[in-house]
Amino acid sequence: MAFTFSLFTKPFTKENPEELGKLVSSLGFNAIEFCLRDGYQVAPAEADKKLPQFAELMKSYGIKIIGLGAPLIEPVFAGCQAAGVPLIRTIIPMDSKSGFDKAVSEAKKKLEPAVALAEKYGVAIAIQNHYDSIVHTTMEQRYFLDGYPKNIVGAVWDSATSCLAGEKAEQALSIIADKILMVNLKNAYYVRTNTYDNPDGKYNLVITSGRQGMASWPTILPWLASFGYKGAMCLAHEYNDQERLFELLKEDLAFAKSL
Repeated sequence: MAFTFSLFTKPFTKENPEELGKLVSSLGFNAIEFCLRDGYQVAPAEADKKLPQFAELMKSYGIKIIGLGAPLIEPVFAGCQAAGVPLIRTIIPMDSKSGFDKAVSEAKKKLEPAVALAEKYGVAIAIQNHYDSIVHTTMEQRYFLDGYPKNIVGAVWDSATSCLAGEKAEQALSIIADKILMVNLKNAYYVRTNTYDNPDGKYNLVITSGRQGMASWPTILPWLASFGYKGAMCLAHEYNDQERLFELLKEDLAFAKSL
């Protein structure tokens, strides 16, 4: 399968750029989705100047930046253009006081300045489906994206969010596949946290390894390959078991490559 397997660098705040390059390479990845936020190796306000330098350093370790998790501000778009980074991922927060249609309309209005920047710099905005967001289910994601050119506003499809919504992977992918810019390859399940003699059930979300959750990676990757998707697969870092972070990342990378 012609996928690029990448790692989101959100957990790695203490490493300097050289240490980050060595770490990512040691884990077996040749690509990253870079967490470009305050407190990380490059700050948003200086992205136009420092992101191209950072990208060149990553190349020296054999690592490509396939996208950013970053704020939608002009220095970030300018830095992406200069560094050859194709997309900036974001989620759409939920205003619980609004109904769905009103929330979507308000969110699209707020997104307009960023859409203008995406058009100016040729860098796509990638909208991720995310639990506790307006864009949660894959159909909501499709609804939000309709009307936007894919090269301006496209999709990051998150397999964990999809399975938590009770979706069948092949059906969800058939809804959104032509809009996908990147896939978050994750897995998850809910676990009940109190006994059944309690009148109100309580559940916690568990982010787990690729083999263990409700999203079927052996269904997802072959389906995308048959569709002709050749983009990035970004692996999770949010495992509940953070003490085994490196072990689980290596395990999931090997599992994904085997499918």
